[in-house]
Amino acid sequence: MSISAPDYTSSLTEPQVLADLLLLTSALMSDIMRTLHERFMHSLEGLMAVAQAAEIVLTQAHREGMRVSTAEGATALRAVLTPRLVAYITGVDATRTVARWARGETANLRSDHATRLRTAYEIVRLLEQARESPATIQAWFLGMNPVLDDCSPARAVREGDYAGARTAAVTFLAEG
Repeated sequence: MSISAPDYTSSLTEPQVLADLLLLTSALMSDIMRTLHERFMHSLEGLMAVAQAAEIVLTQAHREGMRVSTAEGATALRAVLTPRLVAYITGVDATRTVARWARGETANLRSDHATRLRTAYEIVRLLEQARESPATIQAWFLGMNPVLDDCSPARAVREGDYAGARTAAVTFLAEG
């Protein structure tokens, strides 16, 4: 909408000037509101696209975590996190136990070990899909995390706070 200022070269009364200013202000405010609405809607569409993409990545990482064999999961985690960290996260005493899992010698894990292994694998896959390096993923698992009240994600998974560890990973990725 094109807004033009009234011509005040002729003599006008004060009420006429005020009425013209009110009309001009109203038209200007309408244009500003329309522009803000358009920008807001564009931003909202972008945010919704990002949220949908994030949901797809989360779902994919979860599916991979549920479908991975013990041997594949243990092998992948050992490569990214180190055998010692995998042993700590899963709650076993020795890295040789994790090595046996990776070699496929022990297919039936205790349920708590299997849940920890799958949760750690799911989180690692999520971070890998976001293009985080193995060094960053290791540091993330070991570092104090404010989302977890300064507990490390490795400890959170070991102690059974699976949802908290996943939330911390998503928060880490969302904050860039």
